[in-house]
Amino acid sequence: MRRLLNLAATLLAAFTIAGSAAQGGEIREDRRISQPSPAQLAAVESLVKMPIDVFQPSVFAGPNGRSIPYRLLSPAAQSQAKLPLVIALHASGGVGTDNVSQVGPFIRSWAAPSIAREFPAYVVVPQFPTRSANYTGEGINRAAAPSDHLVDVLALVEGLKQRLPIDPQRVYLVGFSMGASAAIIAAATKPKTFAGGVAFSGVPPQRGLAKQAAKVPFLIVHGTGDRENPYAASRSWADALARAGGSPMFVTYDGMDHKVSPDQFLAPEWRTWLFSQRAPR
Repeated sequence: MRRLLNLAATLLAAFTIAGSAAQGGEIREDRRISQPSPAQLAAVESLVKMPIDVFQPSVFAGPNGRSIPYRLLSPAAQSQAKLPLVIALHASGGVGTDNVSQVGPFIRSWAAPSIAREFPAYVVVPQFPTRSANYTGEGINRAAAPSDHLVDVLALVEGLKQRLPIDPQRVYLVGFSMGASAAIIAAATKPKTFAGGVAFSGVPPQRGLAKQAAKVPFLIVHGTGDRENPYAASRSWADALARAGGSPMFVTYDGMDHKVSPDQFLAPEWRTWLFSQRAPR
């Protein structure tokens, strides 16, 4: 519990509540070990079994004639106030067109009663028919480049902002693995669109894009034992963001392989940090 409270305090101190970046050039760090409790493991298992019906299916016709399936989680209680929009981007295992596979247990966590109650938001879960990010290089030089369908997702976001009561200053990116890679690329591509993001175990884009992405507050979470997406590449991206004037938050899980640590599935701390970010008007 003490570690969770310390992490929450560190995250909330990482950026100003107004959502603008803290004084640039500094990486805010926290180191942890993935030691989930039985209750946390049971919570993940419950998410695996959770029906996805609350995520309503739809299909978006993109500007280039391509269609992209997606699901939308809407707040249980309708409100007059505008609410955040979370773009939840799936890993490579969700690639396809069935409009089901992209809604994995980590994404389903947004519909868990405790999370839905504390963090009311619209959560859109697009499904990429092909990979959303393709990788080149090895080790510290690993880099991600976007697929054409990322353009379609950005157009979907703009469409949702027009037809739903969404706060344009509170549009957030969250992803794991390939989805984390796509989230970082999206922030670099459209920095004025997004108020903040959280990337779990992703591959960053070419480091030259850090100057654009540094304008978007980001929390990066990665395990040092990740052999699929190198930890060193994420760390080099954080260094590039700091050199570009950003203040990324970087959480290291010592020894953890390629996964989201079970203690993070229903953790309120990173969501509290994320929802405190605001994009400039």
